[in-house]
Amino acid sequence: MAVAILRGASDAARLKDAAVVPARILDVHYSTATTGRNGFTTRIVQGKYSYSYNGRIYESERLTIHGYPADFYDRLKQAKDTGGNVPCFVDPQDPTLSVLNRNFAIWDKFLLAIGALIFLGMGVYSLKALADRPKTA
Repeated sequence: MAVAILRGASDAARLKDAAVVPARILDVHYSTATTGRNGFTTRIVQGKYSYSYNGRIYESERLTIHGYPADFYDRLKQAKDTGGNVPCFVDPQDPTLSVLNRNFAIWDKFLLAIGALIFLGMGVYSLKALADRPKTA
């Protein structure tokens, strides 16, 4: 998870001053996956698009840096069905790096990591307290 956060933060910084070009959606679909014991369902959007930058045509399957808005699939599906374009954010230094959604909610990931550390700390403290309590006969 930490690697994904660092990669996302790095790509978000690189795409901060991205060139915006039109992209054509070649394929888009979604699926759902149920994870964890609580049965949390995740909606997964996947697809492929093409774009032109400096006279060269590129294709990519990377839709986003990390996460996407709730209506993301619907917008991409509509663009594919109507033949319309969507904005594509391209790194001018490396045009092979592109995404259709460059938002990266680092604070969400940061808060998740802090929460995990707090619970880990509470667990370690509880185990230590149990191990250190006096033995009764």
